[in-house]
Amino acid sequence: MQLRTVVAEKDGRTRNKIKEILSRAGFIVIGEASDSAMALTLARATQPDLVVLATNLPGLPYLELVRILDQERLAPVLVLANYSQAEELRTIVQTSWAVSYLLKPVNELNLLPAVDLALARFRQSQELIREIQSLKDDLETRKLLDQAKAMLIKYRQMTEEQAYRYIQKLAMDKRQTKAEVARAIILAFAE
Repeated sequence: MQLRTVVAEKDGRTRNKIKEILSRAGFIVIGEASDSAMALTLARATQPDLVVLATNLPGLPYLELVRILDQERLAPVLVLANYSQAEELRTIVQTSWAVSYLLKPVNELNLLPAVDLALARFRQSQELIREIQSLKDDLETRKLLDQAKAMLIKYRQMTEEQAYRYIQKLAMDKRQTKAEVARAIILAFAE
């Protein structure tokens, strides 16, 4: 599968060099920007698989642009920076899974591994986000089940096991999740 990329670099020659390297590696460059406003607009409009972003873009400071792209989880970001910016970029990379950086000058030998790293970090962050959401959902379901079981024990004189089996059977019979059944039980007894 070809990955879609936005390249944001003020210098046209450097931008063309990056496009050429990425194209030879099988990427599709779906957008080019020479300033930060255009880069943000393109990223929001195209939802690329990667944004390659130079720090020399006029307009919005690159750190602010990186923060927006990261917060909105639009795409992994590979920042092309000068040596003098390395320290501030290390700080960003430590707090964000979606951002990586590469020190200039850019060439095929250093760009492609940096792209791979940016993509891998982003995939890892997406997996962690899904896992965290799944754990939150499981915890919420567990809380609902405990509340519903407590109500069934109190008002229907069931044991905990009987209450659980009752919720489980109701969920199967009604083709609902146990959480949905537990919510309904809680609402029924709350009235």
